[in-house]
This record gives sequence, structure tokens and C-alpha cells, in this order.
Amino acid sequence: MGALLTMMLHTPPPPSKHEQAAKEVYLLAKKVAYKHNHPFLITHKNVVIPSRCPLLPTIRLTRAGGRVSNRPRLILLMPELGWTPSNVLVVSERAAKILRLFSLKEVATVAKQFQTRVDKQLRKHEQRIMRPLDEPSGH
Repeated sequence: MGALLTMMLHTPPPPSKHEQAAKEVYLLAKKVAYKHNHPFLITHKNVVIPSRCPLLPTIRLTRAGGRVSNRPRLILLMPELGWTPSNVLVVSERAAKILRLFSLKEVATVAKQFQTRVDKQLRKHEQRIMRPLDEPSGH
């Protein structure tokens, strides 16, 4: 009985959901690095999962379950530098997918063009609202 009590006192607690999620993100990245024969110089302790995606801050990162697009993923900031602690970032699956599918230049161009169109539409809408009531609407 004394040995069992000693073992129970010295047994570390199970990992928290946060620690478990970080380890899962780490293992997935390690698998990708191995598949592509890239050096992998990080440990699971280098993986820190923020509450929100740093690239898409409207997305809360979920640790277990939840939407797939909200799950954390480890990405390389500069792929040519490899998997080192200073070259990785935890983002949402959605942000990681955008970065896999499109170049940074394409993402920036789409964002700029979309913002230009939205701004133009807002100006048109504001002009219609600000038009005096006695002025014909053009319809």
C-alpha cells in the first residue's frame, strides 16, 4: 500500500486540454516536416496556442472539437529557414489554408481591390443619403 501511495503522489497530473492541443499541433507539424524531409528543430514547448488567430483575429482558436477552420496549426514564416523556434507561428486552420492556396502578393491584391470596391460603394451610398429631398433621384 505504501508503494501505491508513493506512486500516486509522484505521478504527474494529466496534461491540460491546452497542453494536449499544443502537442497535437506539434506532432502534425513534425509529420509534415518528416514527409518533406525538412529539419525539425522545435519541441512541443515551442508551441504556444494564442486565444485568437494572429492573422485572422476574428477567429478564436479552439483547442478540441469545434469548427475545423478554428483549429490551431503551426506554419512556417519563411519556409526556406525551416522548422526553428523563431520561424514558426500558430494560426487558425483557415489562415493556414489561405496561405497554402495563395501567395502573399495575391492575398494583398485581393484585399486591396476588394477594399477599393467597398469604399466606392460606400461613397455612392453616402451620396444617395446626402442628396436633398427636392433633387430627383435619377430613377
